[in-house]
Amino acid sequence: MRLGEYTFTQMSAGSSRRTTVREKAREAVADAILAAAETVALDQGFDNLTIAAIAAEAGVAVGTLYNYFPDRDGIIFALFAARRADFMPRITAAAEASAKLAFEPRLRAFMGELFAIFDAERTFLRLALAAEEMQIQTRPRGPTMMTQVNTIFEQLMREGAAKKLFPAARAPAYARMLHGATKALALWRVAENQPMTGDAELIVDLWLRGIGKS
Repeated sequence: MRLGEYTFTQMSAGSSRRTTVREKAREAVADAILAAAETVALDQGFDNLTIAAIAAEAGVAVGTLYNYFPDRDGIIFALFAARRADFMPRITAAAEASAKLAFEPRLRAFMGELFAIFDAERTFLRLALAAEEMQIQTRPRGPTMMTQVNTIFEQLMREGAAKKLFPAARAPAYARMLHGATKALALWRVAENQPMTGDAELIVDLWLRGIGKS
């Protein structure tokens, strides 16, 4: 390799590394801004979630914030998108982890993991509930976390029907009944800021055995 080629290669590699460092620095600032927005919204409410308040919490100038996000709505969209991007793969992984189990053990395993995820993210779910109550747009149109959960429930119910545990025609209704109970109980716990320990077993016992035997 000639000296000129070597030097050019080394310089190119160095430039690439510097670009990566800059990108990581930008990501760190963007993450800090989103974390600050979440903190302000939780502590002071969405009414006080202003650009100035977010910048102050993040420790950046207002002008710097606008280098990353166009406005307050852009920050809210990005915050919820980032949290959903974290939630959804974990829910999918929870469903896949129990895929080889029989119907009841699988249902119990998935519900246990699902409520563990909900419980671990109770703070953010409280923020999502507040946004919903105030009718704040948090995302463009598209699938939600609970839509994903319902899809998994439908898959579980189809598997149960395939094993002749109940008529196949009932599977869609059973999925939605389970979805409704799950969402209602989770939202109640979030609103009350209560732990969800035991809720998964409670729902499954009620759903499988009935109220008199749960």
